[in-house]
Amino acid sequence: MKIVFIDDHPLVRKGPEMVLSKEEDFDIVGFADSGQKALEILDKTRPDVALVDLRLPGEHGLDIIKKAKEIHKDCKFIVLTSFATEEEIRRALDEEVDGYILKESLPEELINAVRMVYKGRKYYDPVVVQYALSRSNSSPKTELDSLTPREQEVLAALA
Repeated sequence: MKIVFIDDHPLVRKGPEMVLSKEEDFDIVGFADSGQKALEILDKTRPDVALVDLRLPGEHGLDIIKKAKEIHKDCKFIVLTSFATEEEIRRALDEEVDGYILKESLPEELINAVRMVYKGRKYYDPVVVQYALSRSNSSPKTELDSLTPREQEVLAALA
């Protein structure tokens, strides 16, 4: 699977890059440190998965994802960030990103998240799941509302 990193901090990016590059089925095909470079590298490399930081110089990662989805509809987008503010989580859920994982996660969790998203499933960090569950109690109907009380209880326990 082809993977692209969109993050403006080379040192921070190096950790996840090293973790993922050790996997035989992962191929790191590009890097970008800005919105414009991200769109160019996505168009050029046509990756399967893009790991996108939220805070980039001059542009928010979710704005880049929104634009990139128009260019490369088959790419899956995972937010890989240090931040999990309510506003950013809400925006990510509204944008329907394929995954959201914190940089503080264990290497195995990142590998698992990328594989799950590549296979068409969603992956959200437990912090995001907890936020979504609390949000579903106070906002209009969401997919979580279709879960039975027991299913919601199990999901909360998993988070």
